[in-house]
Amino acid sequence: MLGKLLLPAVFVAGFFLYTHQPTHTHSAAAYVTQACDATASGGGVSAAFAWPPPAAGVEQTWVDLGLDAKFGLGWYQGHGPLPPAQNTVSIGGLTSGLTYFYRVNTLTGGAWKTIARGSLVTGCGAAPVVVATAVAAAPVATESGNE
Repeated sequence: MLGKLLLPAVFVAGFFLYTHQPTHTHSAAAYVTQACDATASGGGVSAAFAWPPPAAGVEQTWVDLGLDAKFGLGWYQGHGPLPPAQNTVSIGGLTSGLTYFYRVNTLTGGAWKTIARGSLVTGCGAAPVVVATAVAAAPVATESGNE
């Protein structure tokens, strides 16, 4: 009796795991360098973001930066749309000592995909801080566009 139930249970569990795996298995990395922002008052920080060149067919790229890891509406700044081939952006005027969260999204064929994400603690030190974060690419859930 137990043997008859074991095979269907294994099949159902395997099917569930197969259908709920991520749709994209490759990963990308964003590299972030920080420097003192000479143009900002009060010791601001500039962060430069670089990621691998987007895949062919990308229509837009956006870099979102904010204080909320969930990127709720109104809690982040969207920097874009960037030209399709662009894979770097510099953002100045960041407050030193705060944790910022970032993500890089691309739009291809009407579908948004996050190709890199991570966080950084801003600091204005003698040497730039380099952070690399790899993330499995996943679709981006948005209500309208990239907001």
